[in-house]
Parts: sequence; C-alpha cells; structure tokens
Amino acid sequence: MRLRHERCAPRDGATQRILGLFCLLGVAALVFACLDTGIPGYQTNFPVTGVLITPPVASLSPGDHVQFQAKGVTQNGDSVPVVVLWSARFGTITADGLYTAPASGQEDVVTARVKGTAYADSAVVTLVPSAVATVNVIPAQLSLYVNDLKQLSAVVLNAAGDTLTGRPLAWSSTNQAVATVSSSGVVSGFATGNSTVSAATGGKVGTSTVTVLPRPQSGTWPDEPSSFPLIAEQPWSILSSLGWFLEFGTASIGLDVNAPESPPGVLQITYPSGFAGGSAPGTESYNLNSVHNLFVGMWWKPSNPWQGHITGSNKIQYAFTNENGSITMVMYGPVGGPYELRVFPQFSVSPLTWLTPNVAHVPVQLGVWHRIEWLLVYSSDASTPNGIVKWWLDGQLIGDYENVVFPGAPLTFYKLDPVWGGVDDVKNETDYYWFDQIHISGQ
Repeated sequence: MRLRHERCAPRDGATQRILGLFCLLGVAALVFACLDTGIPGYQTNFPVTGVLITPPVASLSPGDHVQFQAKGVTQNGDSVPVVVLWSARFGTITADGLYTAPASGQEDVVTARVKGTAYADSAVVTLVPSAVATVNVIPAQLSLYVNDLKQLSAVVLNAAGDTLTGRPLAWSSTNQAVATVSSSGVVSGFATGNSTVSAATGGKVGTSTVTVLPRPQSGTWPDEPSSFPLIAEQPWSILSSLGWFLEFGTASIGLDVNAPESPPGVLQITYPSGFAGGSAPGTESYNLNSVHNLFVGMWWKPSNPWQGHITGSNKIQYAFTNENGSITMVMYGPVGGPYELRVFPQFSVSPLTWLTPNVAHVPVQLGVWHRIEWLLVYSSDASTPNGIVKWWLDGQLIGDYENVVFPGAPLTFYKLDPVWGGVDDVKNETDYYWFDQIHISGQ
C-alpha cells in the first residue's frame, strides 16, 4: 500500500517541467506534420506560373468596347493579382485593359503579359462589320460630253450616320450604250442620252443620274482652222487621263461650278506662300507626235489677288521641240499689274525677242475666266521668216505675227508648265492658276 501511494504521489517541480517540454515538442511535431500533408483552408505564397485573360473571346463591331481582365495563376492553381502589359494587334487598349475595336478587319488578338516575365495569355476578338444603312454617290447628278471621263465617288454610312471605310463597291450603269463606269467609279461618255450609275455594297445602293451631252462644235474655238484635225480634248475631271501625264511637281483637280466649258472639274495649279521663282509647281504634258501646225484653245483663270514676278513673267503654256527649244505664252506685267498676254519664241533659230500685242491691248482680268486661243504655223524652212504666231483673248485678236522663223524640227510636246519667273523672288501669298478645258488640234 505504501508503494502504490508513492507512485501516485505528486512529482516535484523539475519532473513537471520535463514533462511539459515533451508535450510542446509533440505539438510542434504535429504542426509540422500537418504542414507537410496540408491543412484544409491553409494558404501558402506560391510563385506565379502563368496568367489568364477574361473574357477569352469577344465579338465586336467597329468602335465597340470590352473590358478585359488578367489574373496571375500560381503553381497550385490559385488566382492572384498581377501587373500586366496590354497590347492589341489592330484595335486600341488602355493600361487597365479597356479595348476598342478598330474600324475594319475580321479578327484581332489582345495579349496580356505579366510585367517582368515571359508569362502571357491572349484573347481573340472577332470584328463584325457595322451594317450598311445608306450609300451616297457624289455628285448625285453628273453631266459630261461624249468621249469625256469624269470621276464619281461614294460615301457609305451606318444607321448612326458614321462613315464606313474599306467597303468594296460594285459600280454599274443602266445604259452602257450611253455611259459606262469603271470599278473605281470613272464614268465614260459614249453617246448622247441618260443613264443611271449605281454603287452597291452591303445590300444598299446609291445612284447618280448621268447625262451625256454632244460635244460642242468647233465654234467653241472660233479661230481654229477648220482643216486642223483634233489631237486632244481634256476637260480636267481626272488629273492624268486621255494621254495627259503629270511630268513634274504637283497638281490637283479642283471644283468650280462656274467653269465655262466643262464644270465642275478644273485643273488647279497652286503656288504656295514661300514658293521660289524660276519653276512651276507642276507640269501637265501631252505628246504631240511631231506636228508643224498647232492650235490650242483653253479656258484659264488667274487668282485674285495675284503676286506678279519681279521679272514680269508669269508663264502659262509651252510648245516644245525635242532639241531645238520651245515657244511660250506668258501673262506679262509689272508686280501688281496690269497684265497682258505675250509670246516668247526661244527656239535655237529665234532672236529671243518678245512678240508683244500688236493688234489690241486687252488687259487680263484677275479672278475671271478667259478664253485663250493660240495658233502656230511653221515657216517654210528654218531660214525663211514666214512662220505665223497668233493669239486671241476672249475672242479678240491680240497678236498677229507672220514673220516668225521656226526650227526644222517639229513640235513634239505641249505642256501646261506655268513657271513663275524668271529667277529669284518668293511668293508671300498663295496664288492659283485654273484651267477648265484644253483643246488641241494640228497637223
């Protein structure tokens, strides 16, 4: 009995401390064992091993938006916040993932890359074209002469009135015996009459009423020799067509509903502020294929105001040989005017003197359309002074010379080469020359 009581007797303090230490060690072992096997709900800081974009796909019309988001993915499949760099192949996307669909295209790819890593994910955006609501053909009414060309254009709009770009247009003409139209909207007049030209896309059609008129008779140019066959007729509805080509510089097709011969298209030559003298902004050329007699009729307008060149020379047109020089018509006068039309032969056989108005002095009015006619008839040979040079302004004979020597070589090129000057001088304003119709005949 005493022995049992001794075993059950309370321990001393040292014994109790030893037993407590063993208990703590046991608990710690249990905790580490649980960490190895995992406690439900316990989270660890695993590194990011990938990135995931949501939504993974989207279908948008041009201009629509979608908010993309990206989360990092850890080794054990958890989602964690990460900093990503966004990019889009065609559309635009902000730093926080707001994507805007581009105006055209069929498919786009949006990519999110985890900053400082190679981890990336992509989303596919299908671009659905906006429905076409209307097609407007410009102009809605078009007039042109037989054998003329004129350009039509079309504007495609959606229901909101926004312009839709990149839409293929199918052009057609209801009366191809009167007028045809190319795949780019260029109308060709074949015979007098009417036709409706259409542009179709997306199930919608726009139209223009086309009227083809008979070409004016030679009375439009009353001083043209009746024996001269037609070489060229250019209404300036297209910059390079009907044998004409832009040889140098720049030119453009302007619009002037008051153009006297073939509105609204006109050839526009622009002299910008800062333009230096001694050259032309642009040169339109036509191959004459060697002629010894030439008639040119044109409608021409200088801008108002017009800054004249210090040399007095503001050239309008040229006729060239291949190697024996040229002859030019000039709007001549002091800075500020008045101006008159002169002709300057500069062939290899020319004395290099001005042919000034010797019949009538009719000043050029700025800002007004003028009809110019110019006749050149070769001398019988390169040494006999019996060549003819005549020019008319608005139907009035200005110069009449029948003692001009022309070279043996024929005229090969006609050029609208409106050189300003002379040398030196600079434009301090923007000025213009406009040409409505160029009619060339000869033999």
